[in-house]
Amino acid sequence: MQEQIIASKLSFSTLLENTQVNRFRTLLDPTKVNRFNSTPLGRLYNDLLAFFAQTEDFELDTAKLLAKVALPASLERNMAAQIINYGYCSRYQEEDTLIDIAGYELERSPSNVILVAVQELKGSKVVLGTFRIAWENLEVFQLFEVSTGRSWPHWTLAQKPGEAGKCSMHPILDLLSTSSLPKLSQLGNTYKAMAFTMMWELALKLFKDNQIGCMYYIASPRAQQFFSHMGIRSTQCEGVLPSATQEAQRLRREWWQYFKPAELPENQSHVYYCPVESQ
Repeated sequence: MQEQIIASKLSFSTLLENTQVNRFRTLLDPTKVNRFNSTPLGRLYNDLLAFFAQTEDFELDTAKLLAKVALPASLERNMAAQIINYGYCSRYQEEDTLIDIAGYELERSPSNVILVAVQELKGSKVVLGTFRIAWENLEVFQLFEVSTGRSWPHWTLAQKPGEAGKCSMHPILDLLSTSSLPKLSQLGNTYKAMAFTMMWELALKLFKDNQIGCMYYIASPRAQQFFSHMGIRSTQCEGVLPSATQEAQRLRREWWQYFKPAELPENQSHVYYCPVESQ
């Protein structure tokens, strides 16, 4: 992993007189800006931002972040599902489409673990980042298969495999990181990096505790760029093809903007192999 990230924070209570920050806060007002209008995706977007829009002052502080496992049926798990659904649908579906990707049958597997990055804000624990890990019934083997004469890396190395996926951040962090204001953009990017780092370190611990020797993940070029920037050491799996099963083909059609089957290989999502011990 990369070197320790310096803690950073931004208190809106001390910057409300700043006209630039006030202009940023208008992005939190659903009556003024709603990228998706009154669609189901737009309502989810507004629900996620409601806490920040209704709070006069709040402080995002990387020093107060906590990574943990979200328990089944908990509020944190429900919020994580909302963030995953918003993150994936806003990027890889039409603007009026909301699919419950977090509620797929696979996500209810007993070995499925939802990790969250949480900060307490005004007495409420708010999930600001999430991703999933598993070590049974792996999605990667349902969506992909190796071509004739090829082997999955864990077969060759006699490792027990796990998987990581469904990485997504709260839209408040996207608003910050894409801001034209340097201080806000820096905070958003720093907060995302810290949230991911903490969840990743917890994932590695859980993998090691369960004798998992390696993990696989599926990533778009944009996501892989972020993972590489975060210092994750992985290699793209060669000789891997889309599974021919009906369910795998259905998912690829449903999420064609993620898999991009008609695009050049460098623009498509790929499978990556990541040894646990070398991280």
